[in-house]
Order: sequence, then structure tokens, then C-alpha cells
Amino acid sequence: MSDPTLHSLALRQLADARAGRPGTFFAEPASVTLTLAQAYAVQAGVAALRTAEGERVVGYKVGCTGPRVRAQFGMDGPIRGFLFAGALHASGAALSHAAYANLAIEGELAVCI
Repeated sequence: MSDPTLHSLALRQLADARAGRPGTFFAEPASVTLTLAQAYAVQAGVAALRTAEGERVVGYKVGCTGPRVRAQFGMDGPIRGFLFAGALHASGAALSHAAYANLAIEGELAVCI
């Protein structure tokens, strides 16, 4: 990653997520507002750090697809993110609420092509 500030943020995002407190930077009063391009660069930086450590990208997630959700969050279009092998679970798997920060439920659909 060529921007040292964004690289530093990617390192922090990864460390915070692993500590069970993702996104703490954005709750700080002095945090900067990122453009969508900068946010995607941070996300790509985190993905690069994870893959360098041996994690495997197995797919992608698309969010904010509906017009009401986009309006709620002020988005012009859908957003996307990475899915890693460690986040996949077999149908019927039991998950612990304690393993997640700010847990929310979303209807998800996975398709293999």
C-alpha cells in the first residue's frame, strides 16, 4: 500500500478486529473521514495483510443493495467486501454470540458458480 496513513489504518483495523473491537478508529473524535476509494484501499490493505499471513479469500460480499438501505446510509450504490475461509460455516453450525462484536443478523445467500 503506497499511502502510509492508510497502511497504518489497515494494520490497526486488523489488530482491532482480532482483539474483538473492530472499527475503534472511527469512534474517535479525531478520526478522519475517508473517501470511498480510501476506504476500499484500507479494506484491500487488510485483505493483503491477512492473505500474507496465510488466510484465504474464498468469495466476496455485496452490501447495501436495496434502495432503502442505500438511502439510510447515504450510499450511491452497493458496496463490497472480502469473505475469508475462516468465516465460512457449514449449514447448521452453532456459533457463539461472544465470538462477535456488535452482532447483527443479516439474511445471507451464498452461491457457488
